[in-house]
Amino acid sequence: MTRTLFLRLAFSLACALLALGADPPAVQNSQSTLTRQSLEPYVDPSWNPNARIGTIRAALPARLMAPTPRTRRVLVLTFQTRGQLHLPGAAGLLNLLREAEKKYRAFELTEAYTSAGIDAKTLSRFDAVVLNNISIGGSPEEDDLYNKLLPGYVANGGGLFADHGVALLYLDHPDAEFNRMLGGFSSRLPSLRSTVHPTTTGSWTHCSAFPIRLPDPENPLIASFREASTKFTFNHGTCWDSSEWLVSLNAPQELADELYVISPLSNQDGSARAIVMVDPDKVPRASFIGANEFSYALIWIKNYGKGRVFVTALGHDVPAVKTPAFVTTFTRGAEWAATGQVTVPAGPELAQ
Repeated sequence: MTRTLFLRLAFSLACALLALGADPPAVQNSQSTLTRQSLEPYVDPSWNPNARIGTIRAALPARLMAPTPRTRRVLVLTFQTRGQLHLPGAAGLLNLLREAEKKYRAFELTEAYTSAGIDAKTLSRFDAVVLNNISIGGSPEEDDLYNKLLPGYVANGGGLFADHGVALLYLDHPDAEFNRMLGGFSSRLPSLRSTVHPTTTGSWTHCSAFPIRLPDPENPLIASFREASTKFTFNHGTCWDSSEWLVSLNAPQELADELYVISPLSNQDGSARAIVMVDPDKVPRASFIGANEFSYALIWIKNYGKGRVFVTALGHDVPAVKTPAFVTTFTRGAEWAATGQVTVPAGPELAQ
């Protein structure tokens, strides 16, 4: 039996066991082992559960937006090879999805910690795929997954939820089909005169608190951002700094997370709709080199073929992910991507 066939069979067995309620072992290779070791301090319930998982659980919305006639199967991809996995945000989203699965019983999660064995047949079993903070240049053998298999899956009606670091996967290849499917991405190509992160201007950095704007304020996916502003203090640690510090802000109108500049080459066909963005009138324009209006996008949605794509550039940190506005919006986005049951009215288009 070839190694590839073995891994595919092992992955299929893991999915079958999960459907029966077991706790299946992941396909084991160096990729999955590395990912699990990286995640363990953040997803282990014995590790500060009250400050992490408990807060996420409390922030989940009371109910989903629409009834689901059947359980939706969601494949959560959390792995790293030559690329990177953004931690601890990847653990934060994983905890959020697990808590949502328990609370609503409308989703059935299958977690994969390696790309091995994922093919078109595997993807076809799921209603949605989550790309969980996978970042910066996957290995060459993964090109088919990102640029052929996933676009084909979504175009045929699948849902895609992608968060934060995913915007960097093909940062050196703006014309990649993955970027067209995603709608928005970050790029470091010198010819663009743009940067991956906003540049430091005075005391303002890409990790500073920032005000938000809602270009599509009536969109039901972001109802939590329309709530009255309340003072919110949490431990904030980002920018590759292992320490955390207290941040006080007026959420959800003002937030804190690691920011990207979405490339001006993004969204060339205008099909992506920003529903949350950094307010460009209240942050230093000089920090967003080469930006157009869509470059300030934080959360956007789009249709790709018959499928639905929900992307959030937010989600680098666990403290960010557990902010109530984030938790509710991420839950709504996952529901919309997986079910298509929620009607999203037409909204204004942003200038390209």
